[in-house]
Order: sequence, then structure tokens, then C-alpha cells
Amino acid sequence: MECLEKLDEKAKRTAITDVERIIAGKPEYVDAYNDWGVALYSRKRYAEAIEKYRAAIALKSDYARPYHNLGLALHGQGHYAEAIEQYQKVVDVRPNFVTDSYSAWGLALAALKRYEEAIVQYRKSIEAKPDNAGAYTNWGNASYELHNYAEAAEKYQRAVEIEPGAGEYEHWVQSVDQLDESKKAAAEISVERAIERKKSAVAYLNWGLALYNRGRYPEAISKYRKALEYNPNYALAHNNLGVALFAQKDYSGAVATYRQALDADRTFALAHRNLANTLF
Repeated sequence: MECLEKLDEKAKRTAITDVERIIAGKPEYVDAYNDWGVALYSRKRYAEAIEKYRAAIALKSDYARPYHNLGLALHGQGHYAEAIEQYQKVVDVRPNFVTDSYSAWGLALAALKRYEEAIVQYRKSIEAKPDNAGAYTNWGNASYELHNYAEAAEKYQRAVEIEPGAGEYEHWVQSVDQLDESKKAAAEISVERAIERKKSAVAYLNWGLALYNRGRYPEAISKYRKALEYNPNYALAHNNLGVALFAQKDYSGAVATYRQALDADRTFALAHRNLANTLF
């Protein structure tokens, strides 16, 4: 696909026609159509990807993977109900392939604001793959939309315990803020322990950003500094720390921190701009 992109339009059309002539109607090339669709999907060329997935399915109607991928492409176009139909076909064709399809199915339901049904699919995904951090995060998002903050906080926490750097800290902080003080403290301790175990600078950065967005600047500063303990050359953490210090009117501290961000990455345009705005 990358090689094709480098050709002019006429050469590209000729190459594509040649490939399609070679693989057309041959079941042994079903993976070629599927992989072609994946390459197109990765470039957000959803309509073209859909054509390739349908071609794969036409060659082998009991092949689960192109149904799943077709669902993703339809989702990308905003056709959520049609995407769900494809995920159901995955279940019908190959029930033991459905871990990712359950999660994708849940996301399509959530896009339709059918959150209770989405949770059912996330639960199935987790039953098939207990360490599925993404499914826990998505479950948390659905619970958050249902204003079930205790459940949302619990699911976000579980996701962080599995994969701290991929947590949904924005909604987690907002959910935890709805709990009573003892439960809030327990949740924060559990998440911090999970991050400490994995020594995740990214997790502390994301937690800090969520706190900053809530106007909790001293707590955000603390998390950014924890991120920098694990990665002293983390330019984004230095920059975000500078922003939080600026919000606290610690201008000299902000200037010093922006300079540290630029020491870590001289090309960091945002840090250059923040430093200039603070100095002038």
C-alpha cells in the first residue's frame, strides 16, 4: 500500500487493476482482500476498505475476520447498526473469535447511546479475556454515561491496574469525586499502587492532566513531578508542570520548567510558546 501511494494516479490504477485480476474469484486469496482492506482502513479510506472486506466474504462466507473488520469500517463511517450486524455474524461464524468483536460491538451500541446493552458486550469480552484493559475502560465509560459513578470508578480502576498508561483518568477522577471520602481515598490509593508497580510516567502524566482540568493544580503538580521521577527527560510532563505552576502564579518555576522541557526536546513548539508567553 505504501508503495502504491508513491505512484501517480494512472500507474496506481494500473497496479490495482493487475492485482485485482490476479486474485479475483480465488478463495486462496481471501487473506489478500482482507489485508488490503486493513491497509485501506488504517488510512481511513473506509468505503474502499468495505469493498475489499465484502470481496473477502464473497470468497469465503465462513471466514470471521473480514466480518469483524467490515464492522469496524462501517463504524468508522458512522453506520453503527450495520456494524453490529457484522459483529453478530462473527459470533455466528466463529464463536471463539469474538473477544475483540464483543468490545467493538459494545462501542457501536454505546455510539447509539444503548449503554446497558454495551455493558453486556464488554462483560462478554472480559469473560473471554480477563486482562482486557480496553473493555474495562469502555465499561467504565458506559457506566459513567449512566451516572453510575461507583461502578465507573471501579471499572476504570481495574483498567489502570492492568495497563496504567492507558487509563481513562479524566472520567475516573470525575467518577471518584462523586464517592464519599473513604471510598475516594481507597480508590486513589489503589490506582497509585498500580501505577507504582508499573512505574508508568505516562499514567502519572494523564492523572495530572485530569486533575489540572478540574482546577486541582497542587495535586496536578504532584502527579507531574511523579511522572518526572520515572522519566526525567519527559518533555510533555515538564511542559504540563510548567502550565500548572503558571496557574498557581509561580512564574519563575514555570519558566524553569519550560526550559527543562526544551532541554529534553528542542523542537517542542508548545513549550517554546509557553515560555515566550510567560517571559513576555
